[in-house]
Amino acid sequence: MAVEPLAIGVCSWSLQVKSVPELRRLLDRLGLNVVQIACGDPHHAAWDEGDRLPEAARSAGFQMTGAMLGFPGEDYTTPQTIQKTGGFGNPATRAERLERFKWALDRARALGLGDLMLHAGFLPEPGDPDRRPFLDTLGEVSARLGIALETAHRATDDAEAALRVLYTFARDVRVPKSYAGLAQEQRRLLRLQDEERNRWKNVPVVVPVVKPS
Repeated sequence: MAVEPLAIGVCSWSLQVKSVPELRRLLDRLGLNVVQIACGDPHHAAWDEGDRLPEAARSAGFQMTGAMLGFPGEDYTTPQTIQKTGGFGNPATRAERLERFKWALDRARALGLGDLMLHAGFLPEPGDPDRRPFLDTLGEVSARLGIALETAHRATDDAEAALRVLYTFARDVRVPKSYAGLAQEQRRLLRLQDEERNRWKNVPVVVPVVKPS
């Protein structure tokens, strides 16, 4: 079933769910049916269903737009930490992560999906001796995804999207004008999101019991 244009959905790992039934319940409470789903790597967003995840997810009734792979050891705390730990950037973990990527491709196909998202890593600067090995790895990843590396991502698209967001922020009187104020507001909203997510998870699900006539 095709997903409607601009349909609102959720990322399964953002909801921090552990099972397909739990994801289904939260989607129902949100009034949504579209999800980008974590592959279920043992190190990131694992599922209670284990190897049965594809079958359970396909039969759950929600629409999946793509799968996501996270690598063990990735740290998104700051731009500096993710630069050191993200994707295929570290030569010491590159071969292991490439094998995990191949596993994720098979999992995405089993889920019936043609899109797989992951953090590829930061491109080393020109002159860095690791630049060529990194690009070779990225080329192999792109080839397995069926993407031409030279057109895999357009920086101009990011720039246009960023400018549109900043323009919208500038016109909204609710948005703080300083970076410090924006960071503080982000922390406040994150705290509210965590509280709301915990509330959803702790609300008991009442199943009506139908007595035999």
